[in-house]
Amino acid sequence: MFKHSLWLVCVCLLAACDKPAPLEKIDIQITPPKAVVEDLSVEQIKLAKLLKVVDERLLQWNALTQNIQIDQTPLAIEHRDEMVRLRQTQVMDLEKAQLLNVIEHVKKQLKSCEKKIVMLSEWHKTKSLAQVTRANYVKILQQETVPADIRQDGFWAQALVTEEGGKFTLATKQWNSLQVFFAEQLAGIQASLTVKSTALESQQLWLEIAQNVTGLNVLIKEANANFSEALEFQENYQYGVSAKRFESAHENWLQLSHKGIVQISMPNMLLLKGGVFEMGDSTGTGDNDELPLHEVTLASYRMSQTEITFAQYDNFAKDAGKPLPNDEGWGRGQRPVINISWQDAHEFALWLSDKSGKTLSLPSESQWEYAAKASRWDTQNAGNKANCEGCYKWDNKESVPVGQFPANAFGLHDMQGNVWEWTSDCYSDFYTPKASAPQSSCDNKAVRGGSWYDLPTQLRSTNRSKAASSKHSNRIGFRLVEELLTNRIASEPSN
Repeated sequence: MFKHSLWLVCVCLLAACDKPAPLEKIDIQITPPKAVVEDLSVEQIKLAKLLKVVDERLLQWNALTQNIQIDQTPLAIEHRDEMVRLRQTQVMDLEKAQLLNVIEHVKKQLKSCEKKIVMLSEWHKTKSLAQVTRANYVKILQQETVPADIRQDGFWAQALVTEEGGKFTLATKQWNSLQVFFAEQLAGIQASLTVKSTALESQQLWLEIAQNVTGLNVLIKEANANFSEALEFQENYQYGVSAKRFESAHENWLQLSHKGIVQISMPNMLLLKGGVFEMGDSTGTGDNDELPLHEVTLASYRMSQTEITFAQYDNFAKDAGKPLPNDEGWGRGQRPVINISWQDAHEFALWLSDKSGKTLSLPSESQWEYAAKASRWDTQNAGNKANCEGCYKWDNKESVPVGQFPANAFGLHDMQGNVWEWTSDCYSDFYTPKASAPQSSCDNKAVRGGSWYDLPTQLRSTNRSKAASSKHSNRIGFRLVEELLTNRIASEPSN
């Protein structure tokens, strides 16, 4: 009867303890079958169940200590032996008083085991994290050829000595301090390197145009000094200050790029004093679209001395992510930009306005004609005065670099020939009272000035032609005008 009852209890215990008991819950109540109550006391059942938990904790302890490679240390061996001794307790050989004492002892040992498992798990987790963080930090230092950081080597060795002495709680605190230190250093150098990378990208943008830019020496010196100081701070592990210096260098190079782009993209703008002039053909030899002859009053403005060049336009195209216009194999540089639509020219004016802070646009027909009439173009004596058919050695061949021919009375070059020039106005078959006012919504825009392909008669200052605003032609380019600040202020409504 006794053995049969004990067998039933074991079956019940195994069923109840099928899964490992959680660390914090080791006192699970089991109701024994009525058939064995008379043979097994509550204390015996309770102890048997506790010893089942001891089995589970022993397995857990062995797995943990082997995993973290301390299974041969005095702490691991001593605790394992204690658990084994507990498991060998003979439940049936104990009197009630002994059972109660053993139950309390087993409970204490299980709690102690729980604490030791938590302690070792936390120690191993903290040490592992410190090792990984330090390794990542050292790897970056090596990649950046920054001197090895030995500031915590002594404390690292001390933590190793502490754990070898079995003081895992203290060792955990030491490893945690080391992990915090290396995590801060790792985050610091990563932030510094991120800003450094951004600064180098800005530097590259500047270097691409630097050889074409003059002046700006003070800003160049400041940028180089900030970058050199940033490297020094980084080598001394002062990553916060280093990041700030890299950021300053980045801002310096952005300013240099901005100023440089404006410098090499901005044409020389000449002042044209405003006044009243007669717009249209006064000779009687012009076309119908040059009539009627009428007076126009213009405020003073500035106009680019030459047509916009490939060198100037290409800066805009690269910055805006637009394809570079085709140069027909004639060359880029100082040749007038061609194969650009009216919209392309308009967007260039907006881009350069934003970069420079000036108010730039395509000229109106009246602004263009006022400037061109200062040339006093003679169709019968055009030789070597412009690039057109019958005018020059490249007759009817291709464009030429800007500024090759004498300037007119305003100091403007190439108002006749080389390339037609977009204006801001829509084309109309004849002048209306508002024909010279800038308009933006139309299919055809007025172009002026004639080109390398045209005869001298088409280069007259009053001659007008049209082109679809979407047209790309190797005979059409443009120049810009700038609205003067005084004119803009005068035109603003007063409150």
